[in-house]
Amino acid sequence: MKNSTKFLLLSTIAGIMLTNLNANAQSCTGSATINITINQPPTASISNGASVVIPSGGSATLTANVVSGATYEWYRGATLVSSGLNQNTLSVTQAGSYTVEIINASGCSGVSGATVVSIQAGVNIPFKLFLEGPFNGTAMTTTLASVAGTLPTAQPYNAVPWNYAGTETITSTPTNMVDWVLIQAVDPTTYALVASRAAILLADGTIQDPSGATGATFSGLTNGSSYHFIIRHRNHLDVMTRLPLTISASMSTYDFTTAASQAFGNGQLKLSSGKYVMYGGDYNGDGVITVKDYNRYVTESSQFGYKAADGNMNRTVEVNDFNLYQPNSSTIGIPQVRLVVP
Repeated sequence: MKNSTKFLLLSTIAGIMLTNLNANAQSCTGSATINITINQPPTASISNGASVVIPSGGSATLTANVVSGATYEWYRGATLVSSGLNQNTLSVTQAGSYTVEIINASGCSGVSGATVVSIQAGVNIPFKLFLEGPFNGTAMTTTLASVAGTLPTAQPYNAVPWNYAGTETITSTPTNMVDWVLIQAVDPTTYALVASRAAILLADGTIQDPSGATGATFSGLTNGSSYHFIIRHRNHLDVMTRLPLTISASMSTYDFTTAASQAFGNGQLKLSSGKYVMYGGDYNGDGVITVKDYNRYVTESSQFGYKAADGNMNRTVEVNDFNLYQPNSSTIGIPQVRLVVP
């Protein structure tokens, strides 16, 4: 149409009608209407709140609100750490400031406020103890560390009867390493398990954490609270601290070698060359030295390597291991340390 003029009315308000006006020389007009829809950005939030504390070596799951069909982009600071459709959760093991951007099906996005994740500082609890089998009167001597590949680099208590799922590992074996031990914190009244940590027993009887720190490093224990601690070894009779230990930032060494009374219960430590040692011969690890341990010795007799019935830890199951077991037969651990072996 000649000499026509168009007028276009624009709006940024959702739902308003737009009118397209045409005027020609004869002052004729026409109109058409359309509806405007403005897509709103999705709300994004993390339900864990402004801060989350996770234990050392542990993890936490961050959870965002659900927007169906949306893509979730998770950030630690400015670094994208995960992205996926409908992925409204994120498992985190590292400290940092986490946010999530939610992008809906229309391409609109919203960004959450930050959740700050921090790692709970662990407490180092030092112990000293001797195992009867490798004890020579002043320290412990074995050949396990001298032959590469004999001592495992991952904690060995993930089997029956301990069933401990910890992921403690070491990259190399210390030359003065005797073996792994499993240390457990228990409630001082109910004796319910609170926390566990596998650690390295050294020749002088001290404990080293797999991280290299002195003592066993526990997270999740409450400062100022008290716990009994059980020391477990795969072929010696387990012991528990006589009294609960109160957790503090700096803890003194708990020494089982100085007196029988350092262990809870009567007759739980054996005197050897002026030091108190853990009884050898509990070859199935159930907390009682019985014929079942003899049966384990018979089964493994003449075998080499990292064996349960190698009580003196010289890489060979032999008569010396029977001689370690025999005088200790019928020694019974306290109820708190006993485990069930099928």
